[in-house]
Amino acid sequence: MSTNRGPGFVSQAEYEHATQDVLARYEGSLDRDSFRAVWLLHQAADAARSFQTANVLDEYGLSWPQFEVVWNLWLFGERDAGWVAQAAMVSKSGLTTILAQLSARNLVTRRGDPDDARRSLVRLSDEGDRMMLDLFRLMNTVEKQFASALDDDGKRHLADLLSALLAGWEDRRAQP
Repeated sequence: MSTNRGPGFVSQAEYEHATQDVLARYEGSLDRDSFRAVWLLHQAADAARSFQTANVLDEYGLSWPQFEVVWNLWLFGERDAGWVAQAAMVSKSGLTTILAQLSARNLVTRRGDPDDARRSLVRLSDEGDRMMLDLFRLMNTVEKQFASALDDDGKRHLADLLSALLAGWEDRRAQP
């Protein structure tokens, strides 16, 4: 299984050293703990995404944005294209390309919305659903490998911390 994060990869220790040098330039005017927490969150997410792509998605010929589309459709069922674009964090024009690619592989189907002719509805095809059943099992195997540095309590604690972080962000976003 590949662990390479691609061209330009540097070790976590090198990142830590480089960021400490940058923070030292600001002489206490920055919240170092927030910087480090969010920076490490980005690093961990990028590493996990790269690991999952190299060890599962490449086998299925899926890019990460394509996976985001089929994942959200698998979880939530048929949705309008605007919702899918937002859930997958892609532009509407980017979604058009992704849906064309997934449709060509018979993984998704599209149809007009009977309630609003301006919208189209997207859902996984039966083939897409079968693929996700297999892919989900493989993804979990890779997730287990990626998270193997943590024991079960550590994994639960990390998940609880990330959940609290996201809940707090959603609360702040909802405020006027």
